[in-house]
Amino acid sequence: MPEYHNIATRMFSSDVPPYGGKPKGKENAIGVPVSVGVILGPREFAAAMERLRGFAWVGLMEHMGTSLLLISAKLGVTLERSDFVRMRASHTPAYNTFAKTLRPGDTRSASADRIAKVLAANAYDEELWHTSRQRQCSDLRALGLLAHPVVLRDTKDATAEVACNTLLER
Repeated sequence: MPEYHNIATRMFSSDVPPYGGKPKGKENAIGVPVSVGVILGPREFAAAMERLRGFAWVGLMEHMGTSLLLISAKLGVTLERSDFVRMRASHTPAYNTFAKTLRPGDTRSASADRIAKVLAANAYDEELWHTSRQRQCSDLRALGLLAHPVVLRDTKDATAEVACNTLLER
């Protein structure tokens, strides 16, 4: 569904739902007319990146524990161990099928061509995610939290520092 391609970029750049949300003839936050949906281009991507840079904290669903740890540190709120317990041990079968299509090297997954098409259709969101992850790494490093057990669990890495160094060197 093309209206959901780059959904985060659409919402960040225009401050409207990606599938419309404003009556025909209105303009979004950066002066682009909105009819059925938000047309994406470099200008909208730049607006989305600018909004992202203005956030005091960035959280990622894939790194929920790390995201909670960062916001608790930034707000000065102590979280209990139970706050980091994953409430959803598994995703739906549909999610698992989708996730398998994105795992490189998995012979049961979709073809490399199909994966490339999904990523190309969502290139702006991919870049927003990458920038968000870099921001998380910078915040973790600044707060001395790279070796925290929650961060290590989320990164599935013996050392989150290695994973973050790779991201930050990009």
